[in-house]
Amino acid sequence: DGQISIIIRAGFKQEGKDDIPMQRVTVPLSVRVEEDQIVVERGNVKVAPVNRPKSFGRQIAHAGVIRKKIQSSIPDQKHGRTRRKM
Repeated sequence: DGQISIIIRAGFKQEGKDDIPMQRVTVPLSVRVEEDQIVVERGNVKVAPVNRPKSFGRQIAHAGVIRKKIQSSIPDQKHGRTRRKM
């Protein structure tokens, strides 16, 4: 369907705060061709705990922080289709 999912399993260190336990982060990417451009669009990032969280409220907060950081670091992109010479 022209979609790729990147799945990352990682814990996160936070300076001055408790570490975020292991999470499963799914980043869907759609790829399509528009005229002479290759368009890569990021879908909605999903974050889920690998293990049962001690606090569901804290997990919701952690998921929100991770989702926001990932979404801001992977913007939608357009690339030219021309072949580069090596």
